[in-house]
Amino acid sequence: MAPISSRLLLAAFAACFTLHAQSQPTSDPKTASPDLSVQDQVRSLGAATQANADGNWDSQRNAEKKVAATISALIAKAPGQPALTARDDLWRTPLINAALWGYADVVAALLADDSVRASINEVDGQGLSAWMAAQMAQPLTLASCHPQMLVREAVGLWGPNLQRMAYFSPSSGLAFARIRAMLGAAGAKPDLDAAKAQWNQRCPGQAEATVAAVAASEDLLQTLLQDSGGQITAFLNAQKETPKSVVPKVAPPQPTLPRLKLSLPLSLAQTAISAGQSAMVCAAMPKPDAAVLEGLQLASGSAKFLYETTTEVRDGRPVAVRLDLKESSDRMPPASHMRLRAAVYQALGSYRCPGDHIFVQEFQFTVR
Repeated sequence: MAPISSRLLLAAFAACFTLHAQSQPTSDPKTASPDLSVQDQVRSLGAATQANADGNWDSQRNAEKKVAATISALIAKAPGQPALTARDDLWRTPLINAALWGYADVVAALLADDSVRASINEVDGQGLSAWMAAQMAQPLTLASCHPQMLVREAVGLWGPNLQRMAYFSPSSGLAFARIRAMLGAAGAKPDLDAAKAQWNQRCPGQAEATVAAVAASEDLLQTLLQDSGGQITAFLNAQKETPKSVVPKVAPPQPTLPRLKLSLPLSLAQTAISAGQSAMVCAAMPKPDAAVLEGLQLASGSAKFLYETTTEVRDGRPVAVRLDLKESSDRMPPASHMRLRAAVYQALGSYRCPGDHIFVQEFQFTVR
């Protein structure tokens, strides 16, 4: 990775902890269970590789190594096992998911199998191959895909994702660069134009400058890393210049997710679920902090506010939210509405919903 990308991303990591100091807990990763399917093994890493308070990534890297070792043991025992190339509900193979989510050790383990290498160029239900997926560096380029989420009130949502970026940029080298190199050596077909089309389809809310940079790019991975690092650093630098005593006058994030009643991309429509269904998918769905209601300024003595959210989940973590005020029985100043929205983002930032999907949910606040 070129030096400029490293500088920008490392600056983002450091500044992120200033805005979002509370590290997200992660369960102690145990040895990967051989009873889980290969898809489930890969999916389990979304929760096992989150930032925690120990200041290093040893336990998280061990979790990935254990999954890779379990897959290697399966290949040694039963090469060509159908589970190694089985499709999930998005029609992705374990290799596509591992490349998309940045698990280089898992990619290396999978590529040791002849059947995986033979299917290396297969695509998911939306036309995404493992090689294309690696170009997007999905956990590192969220700011380029959803720049509208870079607002202070949404730090509870994107703060944990910024923290986790460090997992994919160890001193040993960028995970996605390793994945791309391994896929190429194993016979993956590079298709830059198709990778750009996939990126544009997945990120309809990207900035015009990003669209232009992607169109002109000869190395999509490098272009997106530079663009995302630049956007994060610019935002964080702007926050340093804002006096702490001043309530930031920011508009709510503009939605980049389509409403469910509109036509969704296939990869999202296949797993569009309701809030009730999300309870069956999500392992953790904490409620907003009730303390946010204290001291809200109301025109009357009590009020009810209803927000509807459409949340995009990637690798088990919410990464973007469309938030709409559906009902308001009173008027509040903008700063009070911002507090309520921030509480919703904070709650969603702690959700754990394995896999990739979107769901709709309502949040009701009653103030008395």
